[in-house]
Amino acid sequence: MTSEIIQLKNISKVYHEGGDQHAIFNQLSVNFIQGQTSAIIGRSGSGKSTLLNLISGIDLPTSGEVIVNGNRMTRLDESNRTKLRRKEIGFIFQAFNLIPTLTVLENILLPLELNHYDKKTDEAIELLNQVGLANRYNSFPDRLSGGEQQRIAIVRALIHEPKIVLADEPTGNLDTKTAETILQLLEELICDKNLTLILVTHSMEMAQLADLIYEVRDNQLMLNSG
Repeated sequence: MTSEIIQLKNISKVYHEGGDQHAIFNQLSVNFIQGQTSAIIGRSGSGKSTLLNLISGIDLPTSGEVIVNGNRMTRLDESNRTKLRRKEIGFIFQAFNLIPTLTVLENILLPLELNHYDKKTDEAIELLNQVGLANRYNSFPDRLSGGEQQRIAIVRALIHEPKIVLADEPTGNLDTKTAETILQLLEELICDKNLTLILVTHSMEMAQLADLIYEVRDNQLMLNSG
């Protein structure tokens, strides 16, 4: 039995630039299933990152409704959207977004502090061990390679046990071999925890690792069968 953890219902998103309107999405409806990995592809500026922002409640649609794990994001104020995002969603960014003045372990534990959860130092170390970096927990980000920083970012996104992981071009700053290793690692961790992953990527090769591939085209999200 499938469970729809994310529902977008008749979503439209329009930006106003001067006297002009720029439509990103027009009456878009799509569901994402719990435990499934979906890749989002499309040309630059087509709305891939905007889609993640709408799902996470960072941005709101011009019209339509976003439902995340039963929560109607479009009916929540900014404070409650932030609280829900911190609890339900793990975000992985292309630029890693690690805080340079915090150690690896401190970076990983930060989402727990923001959620006022108990520190899970042992769990953090175990996750670091799974990604091959248990010996770097006391290092600072600038002492790590790009691939190591992205592995830390993945652990940070998973430490608070979110149901949904959103990854915005998570391998865009990495060489091809490292990118493949990172995505395979991410897939293994996601599968182990039965999490829903939505991956924005420019690479069809990377997208092939997903269960479903969607393309942002003509203000819609089209299922890519090729």
